[in-house]
Amino acid sequence: MSIPHLTHRVTKCTLTLLAAALTLFNNADAHCVETKSLGCFHDSPNNRIFPFPGARVHFKDLTREGCMQLCASNYFLMAGVEDGDQCFCGNTTGSAIPVASASCEAQGVKCAGKASEMCGGFSCIEILQFSCAGTPDPTPPPPPPTPPPPRPPYKKGMKNVLFIATDDMRAELGVYGSVHMSTPNLDKLGATGTVFERGYIAVSVCMPSRTALLTSRRPDTTRNYELTNAEYHRNIVNATTIPQFFKEQGFLTFGCGKLFHYLPPGEIAYSFDNQFPSARCTANQQFSAQYFNPNSGSPSGNLDSCLDNVTDDELSTGQMTVGTLATLEWIVGSRANGTLEADRPFFVGVGYHRPHEPYVSPKKYCDLYPDPDTTNTSIRLPPHKIPPVGMPDVAWSISGFVKGHPDVVEAYNITYHNATLNKACHDSNPETANVTLQLSEQCLVPEWKTARMRQAYWGAISYVDAMVGRLLNGLDSLQLTDSTIVVFWGDHGYQLGDYGCWEKYTNFEMGTRIPLMMRVPGIPPSRTAALVESVDIFPSLAEAAAGIIIPPCAPGTTGNAPSAWLCTEGFSWVASMKAPNDTTIQKRAAFSQYARPNHPGNGGVPYARGLPPYPTNVPVAGGTEGVMGYTMRTDQWRYTEWVAHSNNNTHADWNGAVWDRCWGRELYSHQDYPVPLGDFNYEGVNVVDLPENKELVAQLSEQLHSGWRNKLPSVEMVNRR
Repeated sequence: MSIPHLTHRVTKCTLTLLAAALTLFNNADAHCVETKSLGCFHDSPNNRIFPFPGARVHFKDLTREGCMQLCASNYFLMAGVEDGDQCFCGNTTGSAIPVASASCEAQGVKCAGKASEMCGGFSCIEILQFSCAGTPDPTPPPPPPTPPPPRPPYKKGMKNVLFIATDDMRAELGVYGSVHMSTPNLDKLGATGTVFERGYIAVSVCMPSRTALLTSRRPDTTRNYELTNAEYHRNIVNATTIPQFFKEQGFLTFGCGKLFHYLPPGEIAYSFDNQFPSARCTANQQFSAQYFNPNSGSPSGNLDSCLDNVTDDELSTGQMTVGTLATLEWIVGSRANGTLEADRPFFVGVGYHRPHEPYVSPKKYCDLYPDPDTTNTSIRLPPHKIPPVGMPDVAWSISGFVKGHPDVVEAYNITYHNATLNKACHDSNPETANVTLQLSEQCLVPEWKTARMRQAYWGAISYVDAMVGRLLNGLDSLQLTDSTIVVFWGDHGYQLGDYGCWEKYTNFEMGTRIPLMMRVPGIPPSRTAALVESVDIFPSLAEAAAGIIIPPCAPGTTGNAPSAWLCTEGFSWVASMKAPNDTTIQKRAAFSQYARPNHPGNGGVPYARGLPPYPTNVPVAGGTEGVMGYTMRTDQWRYTEWVAHSNNNTHADWNGAVWDRCWGRELYSHQDYPVPLGDFNYEGVNVVDLPENKELVAQLSEQLHSGWRNKLPSVEMVNRR
């Protein structure tokens, strides 16, 4: 992709630090100037330009008026470089000061060097941008910001919430029966709370999964199916989010790291508190800034990156932990000194970017697992490494990001001595791709490289586990444990070479099943095999923390419809936490979906052999959602249909589906492999076409078409409990 106004520089790069709070300037002096600045930026495939590091400010879409508004809001300073001798260094208080390059380097901030050294492989570019400055502007300054409205009242006795999100973590933990994993802190959380053995997400990719979690709306309501700001949920359905709900109930609401996927500045005003800047994470930790923190990258450039001589807190996962603990300490201290009411509840969310690739952690966590480079130990390789027998092509992922990553390309060349094989294995061009080759064993990532990446991925999980332990210990030391609900959630499943796939982008059990735990003071620990979904978390938290029942979203576009600000397309599981074995108050199925050819370079095969091309005349950027795979997980089966789809509908319940235009069906038995067992349920054979399953398939198809509403438990039965 080319963007005309960007000019790459390869000789000198001055690091631009962004997302610092605008404490240097007072509002009367703040104004906008148009400058050419040098910095490290990520040019994304979604036609967005993200500054690196810092908050996600979308320079392409930022007008002068928008910049003025940001200057006046005290949220961000978009700092740039006026010339080659100055840069802006962010400090620990979140302010930014212009200093000479030499002074920056004295503080450990390198302001000059090659792009590869400074940007972690990202582009060193010149960009015409708007930035805030502190000298007078002939343009009249904007009016001072409106004082925040009085904080809403709160009810006595409401519980605090600590919400912990992880990125790309599958349910491969000790608490889920994975005996090879070292996750003592998450195991402890599970032993003191409720472990949901069968939790599922709405879409197996970050942004739409998080949208479903945060709004309790399903993808066919929000029409967020992929990673694009064009599908930002407030553009379609102005739904209340989880932190927004708690803010409106009088809770303090703070967030660190990756909670939302894309976080436009306006979302902060909806969902988070800004009156107490000293309580926030520092500038490199607040909100979603950490998603592109340079310390999140892999210094080696490899997907597997176990780092020697690095402490926990030198990497973003540790930094977010420090920031979250500081926020909790600030709340407790402010309660003690009378700045806050002693019993005003809080919602604090922290979103860890691990174990998302690159699989980065201090080496001590990788060392918890066998060394794949020695001959006397071994890493557990995928038990099922080839695509399921009888699988329709459309169900599979070519895993282009992993297979096309430089260190994996090198591994192919070392092992197969074929410089062109790797490219053919993830070719996403329908006119040149060889799908038969892509689905064959010839395209499997070499075993030695697979072993290295699995060890590093597990090390990243153990790193997150250690940070969760610090948060739980912090609750104990601050005497918050008995008044705080803790939720641990993964944003989707993950494949590590399983069935030949990597990352997410599928409807398989490994792509859709997540780790999910919730500890509520006063509710005894338990495990439940109930089928639960991410859309259930919002109503469950509202009931458990605030005692409020979120009304269900009714079909249609009026009244309490999906377009209403506050309603749910999930179902509270609080009753199931209290009675984990009562199947009469549990859902009878969980639903997920995935679009094709969503993420053409990373996701599905470029075409399905013997079938028409994927429709592209759909009203979305890139035309990448012409086929939708709708999948339903029941107690004993996973049933999926891949059908033509249009997102130009305004109702939920699969109304975008064209059921009679089908690219494939799948049926996998889960009768003989109960959860948990340490490995994932086997989905190696698609049995949809077996004659003995004809009647079963007809029943499951009818249930899938009827939608999720018909699989909810009876409200009357729940109330009776």
